Amino acid sequence: MALIFTLGSLSIASAVVSGVAASFIVTALYAHGIPVEGRSFALLRRRILRHLRAYRDMTKRQTGRVGPFYYVYVGSWLGMVVFGVIAILLRVAWSVVRG
Repeated sequence: MALIFTLGSLSIASAVVSGVAASFIVTALYAHGIPVEGRSFALLRRRILRHLRAYRDMTKRQTGRVGPFYYVYVGSWLGMVVFGVIAILLRVAWSVVRG
């Protein structure tokens, strides 16, 4: 049961990291004069993939490499999904075993 709690906590922590990375991405775009739609958090969640693409293109054009927050955001989403799915599967298995 502690493993399920740990995996769930890691999934939540990954969600928080993705939110922080998204705010850094939007701030970088805004600082470079790229129009950013949805500066509120609710609209940011709906438009983040568009902003992520713009951030990737902007940093690649400026430095020749993709910016670090791109990988932080993508990696945190991957971690959130993987940890969440494993936690759910273990919880279901635990319920079946316990009866």
